[in-house]
Amino acid sequence: MKLIYGILIAAFAYASEKPEVSLTSQIRISQFVSLNLEDLILKPQPVPAELLDIPITLPDQGVTKAELLEWFKSKKETYRELNLFTFNFPEKIELEVNDSVTASFITNRIVNRLKVKCSDCEYQIKFSHLPKPTTMVEKIDFAQLPASGPFMLSTLNAKGEKSGWVTGQIQTSRNVVKANRFLRSGDRLRLDDLVLEKTDISFIKDYYTDVSQLVGKKTSRALSVKATLSSSDIERSHDIKQGQSVKARAGTSGFEVVIQAVALDSGSTGDIIRIRNINYQKMLTARVIEPGLVEIQ
Repeated sequence: MKLIYGILIAAFAYASEKPEVSLTSQIRISQFVSLNLEDLILKPQPVPAELLDIPITLPDQGVTKAELLEWFKSKKETYRELNLFTFNFPEKIELEVNDSVTASFITNRIVNRLKVKCSDCEYQIKFSHLPKPTTMVEKIDFAQLPASGPFMLSTLNAKGEKSGWVTGQIQTSRNVVKANRFLRSGDRLRLDDLVLEKTDISFIKDYYTDVSQLVGKKTSRALSVKATLSSSDIERSHDIKQGQSVKARAGTSGFEVVIQAVALDSGSTGDIIRIRNINYQKMLTARVIEPGLVEIQ
């Protein structure tokens, strides 16, 4: 009996830790667009990746809390992802039906997916082409959706055939680390040397989002005030230094040989360096795995 009681308590504790998802009480939809569960999630709450693309049909007059509970109960076997969350239901969801597919509706769908990859990013979507107002949009194919920049997405009808296109531009902003003052090459970074500032990163691939990552590091070049710091601006600390004795491994997990060698180059994790076998004085190339360890190539 005690064991069963303990299991029930553990199960309850586990269930109570499920992420909460709140549903909206009012939604605007188009008669030409199929509704997904993601469209009902209250903003600005991010939509969990597991809840994207779960179809749901609601009557034009709206749906009550009791009807929603019944729908969720009936779908939990089909969509097991529903069991991962605790849902907060409004007393009723009211629907406002529009005649056309709106830009805001498609924007929500796009941003929902982008937020899965970067929850702290902010997005602005500018459309250059939307489906015709009476085009039936059963689904939007997001397979080619980029994190930023220009995009072209196809819309699909109920048969899975292409029914149109959505094209436009994604502008992505995020808080990134910038120089708070003029920095000289070789400066050791302090907390007050750096600042987080919202920046358009649509065409920036290399940046930092955590100031603490850089405190104590040295700059590799001079940086102007408000310059966005990238990995090339930071002096790399070598995990292995030239002349250092290292262990060099070769083979597979089933059969591995480790020899002693001397590093002929300095390098960081992932770098390819030259080493010399101590016993045979043979020069080899190896990849730096961690401080003191390389893998022969």
